[in-house]
Amino acid sequence: MKRAGLRRNCYGIPHDLVDEPSFADLTDEIEHLGGFSAVDFKGLFLVYLPRTCDLDVSQELDRIAGISKWKRRFRRLQTGLKRRLKRD
Repeated sequence: MKRAGLRRNCYGIPHDLVDEPSFADLTDEIEHLGGFSAVDFKGLFLVYLPRTCDLDVSQELDRIAGISKWKRRFRRLQTGLKRRLKRD
């Protein structure tokens, strides 16, 4: 048995994001790149992409949801700070 060579990512998304036309375009792009995606319970987005693929799915999801670049950076800073506080 041989491994598929795909990396898996899981994202929590708002349930209404699935109905956006841009979301359908994203899933088509993932399949075009040789990956696979599925939505479970209209809120859990599973993505399997080839290891060599450089598609930033989280950035694409933020774009579809209308989240600005600055808000995305702020969220990453918050997440990093929470991780640092947990370690101490």
